[in-house]
Amino acid sequence: MELLLRCANETFVLEHAAAMATKRIPLRGGDEYDALTKAKRVHIWRAGDRAKIKRRYWKRFRRQPLGD
Repeated sequence: MELLLRCANETFVLEHAAAMATKRIPLRGGDEYDALTKAKRVHIWRAGDRAKIKRRYWKRFRRQPLGD
C-alpha cells in the first residue's frame, strides 16, 4: 500500500504507511514507558520532557528497517 502526498509540485511516497501506523518497537527504559503509556497520568511532567522522550522514540522508530 502506498500513500502519496503532494506538496509544491513534489511527490513523496511513503511505502507501507498502514503497516508503519500499527507497528511499534520495544520501549527502552522506564522514562519511555512512563511517558508513552497510561502511566503518564501518574507523573507530573515539566514542559517539554515528554516531547523529548517521544522525539527520541520516534527517531529510533524511523531508523528501523521496514521489514523488521
